[in-house]
Amino acid sequence: MTGGAPAVVWVLGMHRGGTSMVTRLLNLLGVPVCRHDDLFNPAVDPYNPTGHWESRTMLLLNEQLLAMMGAHWAFPPVLPSNWEHRPDMAQMAPEAADAVRKVHPTTTWLCKDPRLCLTLPFWLAALEPAPLVVLVSRHPVDVAHSLEAREGFSLEHGLAAWERYLRSAIAATAGLRVHVVRYEDALTDPLSWSWRLQVWLAKYGVSARMPRNEDIEAFVNPLLCHSSSEDAEMAGHPVVSTEQRALHRLIEAKAGGHDHFTVADTGRETPNTDAVLARVALTPPQRLRTPRGILDTGGVARRLGLAMSQVNVLHDGGELPRGYSHPALGFPVWDEPVIDQWASQHAGLLTELVADHGRGGAPTPPLSTG
Repeated sequence: MTGGAPAVVWVLGMHRGGTSMVTRLLNLLGVPVCRHDDLFNPAVDPYNPTGHWESRTMLLLNEQLLAMMGAHWAFPPVLPSNWEHRPDMAQMAPEAADAVRKVHPTTTWLCKDPRLCLTLPFWLAALEPAPLVVLVSRHPVDVAHSLEAREGFSLEHGLAAWERYLRSAIAATAGLRVHVVRYEDALTDPLSWSWRLQVWLAKYGVSARMPRNEDIEAFVNPLLCHSSSEDAEMAGHPVVSTEQRALHRLIEAKAGGHDHFTVADTGRETPNTDAVLARVALTPPQRLRTPRGILDTGGVARRLGLAMSQVNVLHDGGELPRGYSHPALGFPVWDEPVIDQWASQHAGLLTELVADHGRGGAPTPPLSTG
């Protein structure tokens, strides 16, 4: 696509901020995402029915990076200066970069993960060339309402996380080639939006192609946007801080392409942001241990109604589908649909194991399935 010159396009923005839709539109322009077998495909998600369009490898590596810093996507930290050059990060970088390259085998490729707002400094140090960045901005009240519906976040928590992500993204992308996108523009007029992004990509040697109008219109459904706020509503919103209003206005004013992205002054962060996020970090919900749609051993046990010891016996005996991992992780994980399909195919075995668990007995040895 670029005549041999490598080009990487990364999509950044807050969770529930429109990054999945924007990534698929860029993909429809002809920019390849990861290998199909690495594409994160959780169980049908009513909040993302058209897909997440992100690399499982990148997602899990970003989870690992945050865990190494004692953090999680739901309670994003302010990371210390030069954290990406810590000895443990420097040691991890070559393997992590190799893992990402293996699942993005094309010369030009596209990658999206909201966690990149937080982890981008690590990847700028680990990977070349520096990416073209598409930074997606959605109204923070809509982001917070969507997180409330999907994750059970309070509005205060959702807004604090939004603010921390966007401030981190602005700082990390300083000096890069960045196109700031209003989610609402892509949603309401995807054809014009796609044309503008095609022109911007071509400026840097990425020869994107305009897809058929019907392909774009079939993918983008404004009815899937369950919340659409106006700035006037935010001005009078009791939970939105003055600092969050100012940050949103600043980002919206930056909409469009930038050869050398700079923001002179983002202002101060809302004073209680750390306190709000710290409350979540102290008592994180069980469901936040691994990314949504991905199950560790404990998640499989809860989903199937088993003890972890029973899941370990199934795993060690080769009865469970093969999980996946890579050098950054020390435990297997599974996609929810894979475990659900296995459960439906082994209903008799599962019934017996659940009964044993209910009686408090020792784990039943797995039965051979031939």
